[in-house]
Amino acid sequence: MNVLIVVDMQKDFIDGTLGTAEAVAAAGNVASRIASSRSELILFTQDTHSEDYLTTPEGIKLPIVHCIEDTPGWQIDSVVMDAWRNNPDTIIVPELVENVFKKSVFGSVDLVDFLKSRQNEIGRIEIVGVCTDICVISNAIMIKNAMPHIEINVNAACCAGVTPKGHQEALNVMRACHIDVVTPKEIYLAGGCFWGVEKYFTLLPGVLETNVGFANGNTENPSYEEVYTGSTGFAETIHVVYDAEQIDLDFILTQFYNIIDPTSKDRQGPDVGSHYRTGVYYTNPADGDIIAKSLGNLQKFYDAPVVVENLPLRNYYKADEYHQKYLDKNPGGYCHILPEKFQEAKETAVK
Repeated sequence: MNVLIVVDMQKDFIDGTLGTAEAVAAAGNVASRIASSRSELILFTQDTHSEDYLTTPEGIKLPIVHCIEDTPGWQIDSVVMDAWRNNPDTIIVPELVENVFKKSVFGSVDLVDFLKSRQNEIGRIEIVGVCTDICVISNAIMIKNAMPHIEINVNAACCAGVTPKGHQEALNVMRACHIDVVTPKEIYLAGGCFWGVEKYFTLLPGVLETNVGFANGNTENPSYEEVYTGSTGFAETIHVVYDAEQIDLDFILTQFYNIIDPTSKDRQGPDVGSHYRTGVYYTNPADGDIIAKSLGNLQKFYDAPVVVENLPLRNYYKADEYHQKYLDKNPGGYCHILPEKFQEAKETAVK
């Protein structure tokens, strides 16, 4: 079981008395991260103070009233909580109210005790939230000290500090404490049958997660059988989430070119049809220029035209579980990619 810990995503820290533009941006990223979560236990912390806050040790050093229990600013952001409530894979902890740990200090001892009691069930812990330089770092180091054998990472794109400088300084301190800091970015790649393409990318350094599905088509919620007819406009596609702290989009594209024929239209290997076309589909507009430059450089190595699509992602529907990590579940199953390519992926080093 993997755990996602959402630290203090409350109104006062986002757009209230201690809010920042960076926190507003992080809140949107956190909501998206929660919405896309699958089979993770998601836990929340909630900074909770009383009316006498200004007389407490924290209030004396930080005399800005915030997160007073039952006030609007104390509430966890509604978009963030709705993402959790509406996630079909939500795991409920019966002894908690909406999986929330209230706390009156920076770090939650109750959260740490809860995690320690279940540490034999935990694979990885990811931490997101605000403020990076106070509450995120406090909880991260407490958890690391309590469970040093468990992989812990902090998702930098889903965090915000009191100041941008404080955010970066806190990330550096956590790295020094052997807490992995990741900056996830995403790209969608169509390269023929998605079984082998996904397998290849799971073997590369810096790739955080993958799933397979159907992109840029003309219907809603297509089945594999419908896409296979070639009448839906969808392309078999893999969704790649990678750590921009380790690798960049150019690295991803170079690896992609290693397993496709970029001049073959609507075909890869023996698989023929528009749903087997090649394409790179992006959600960040800035990526479009990077892809265009990369494809332009690729064209220099071919006489025939490079036909890889470079388009914004219009839609993406995840395929059934049967197709996810297919070659892991079915070693020796069908794949149009040569076996030696997978060995190359395993041996790939980041420069």
